[in-house]
Amino acid sequence: MSKPADASNDGAPVDWAPDFFTPLYAAMYQGPLFQKEMTEQEVDFLATVFAGIDGPVLDAGCGFGRHAVPLRRKGLNVVGLDRFAHLLKQQPKRTRRVVAGDLRALPFADNSFAGLYCVFNTFGYFEHRENMTALAEWARVLRPGGTLVVQVPNRPVMAEIAKEFPPTQMLSSEAMVAELYEYDSARRSLVGKGTWQLGDRQQPWEFALRMYTAGELDKALARNGLRVTARYAEYDADEEFDATDSAHQVIVAVRE
Repeated sequence: MSKPADASNDGAPVDWAPDFFTPLYAAMYQGPLFQKEMTEQEVDFLATVFAGIDGPVLDAGCGFGRHAVPLRRKGLNVVGLDRFAHLLKQQPKRTRRVVAGDLRALPFADNSFAGLYCVFNTFGYFEHRENMTALAEWARVLRPGGTLVVQVPNRPVMAEIAKEFPPTQMLSSEAMVAELYEYDSARRSLVGKGTWQLGDRQQPWEFALRMYTAGELDKALARNGLRVTARYAEYDADEEFDATDSAHQVIVAVRE
């Protein structure tokens, strides 16, 4: 991606998402980059957390429906929201319940949802103030007593991993992925860049993901009336979170 970084707004780059979440992105993550076992584990975890919930559940940043589609098959009333219509259109028409919209200005009334989840490192796409706006929007559309699940990197650990992460290249008969990650301490962000190639289609990509500590997220959630009830290292209730060792945080919170 050729767009320069924007020195304003806490050093985050200009909007990289339209150049990242392209039709080739969808083809890669539905094809050579799709991880069946990981997806099944994530879906099973979400289905367990939202079991018996009375009302609709919002998939905030649903993309082509990697979680929303199988959760609907399990009986959950999932509404998917994403900025990119071309991704939403890939969800099956018969069961599709999707809305085009932005995480920072959700097109729903207050107290619309009994549950909400935002996973696959979707929280952190923006600069800090806008990330906090998105979080406030989640609280606004959740009903009192509603359940939130959010998955994010754990900054202290992921920053160290990124510092040691070597350039990688993955090849198959049809696909190629080249990628490089690093930690930008000034922006508190994981920065990635690389190239996807599938058949004769090729796309360079770049992103910057603002990361947070567990304490920072606890305070931000509390400011918006969201109380953390559990935090795991993975999509597994037996995987306890360790602030000094876990690369990810899977947080469950309730709207008070």
